[in-house]
Amino acid sequence: GLTNLNPGSAFAGGSSFTLTVTGTNFVNGSVVRWNNSERATTYVSGTQLRASIPASDIASVGTANVRVFNPTPGGGVSNQLSFTITPKPITVTVSPGQSKTYGDADPIFTYTSSDPAATFTGSLSREIGEDVGAYAINQGTLAVIGSNYTITSFVPADFTITQKPASVTPDTTSKVFGSTDPSFTGNLIGFLPADNITATYSRVEGEG
Repeated sequence: GLTNLNPGSAFAGGSSFTLTVTGTNFVNGSVVRWNNSERATTYVSGTQLRASIPASDIASVGTANVRVFNPTPGGGVSNQLSFTITPKPITVTVSPGQSKTYGDADPIFTYTSSDPAATFTGSLSREIGEDVGAYAINQGTLAVIGSNYTITSFVPADFTITQKPASVTPDTTSKVFGSTDPSFTGNLIGFLPADNITATYSRVEGEG
């Protein structure tokens, strides 16, 4: 009968591999069966066989049943051992250096996956705040699609809000000597209306 499979599990979507089957009463001509389908088998000894398992056998998460068939005379099918196909762990890394200028809308936050074949739904989010500073980008609603992958590691990064260029430019004005100063005016450029920025203008003292 069968006593051990090596390896006993694999990640979904992995590459083809050699499965070592340990047990008793193997003969030259014994064949490993994977979910009742025969696989190319190499006889090593009465207690060990090696089978070639194609990548298609572990394309999806689940459990495969492994048995060994011995040819006649005295043949038959062995007991069953289970081979587990588990979700592949992936790491999602937030792209560093993402930023915006104060007052602008947030961009779509970007990231990379340790496995480019994985597909995702949802999106990243960040800490609340609109003032100049750094805010952590977090996983938000981002999730991997399907059961063949699982996010086991998330590497965050900061999102930076930088200063918005702005200027105050006084208007050029004049007066006749001895008359009262006019009201000084100017232009505020780059400020957000919601910030309610105002300016009061004055001049250097002197009448000469």
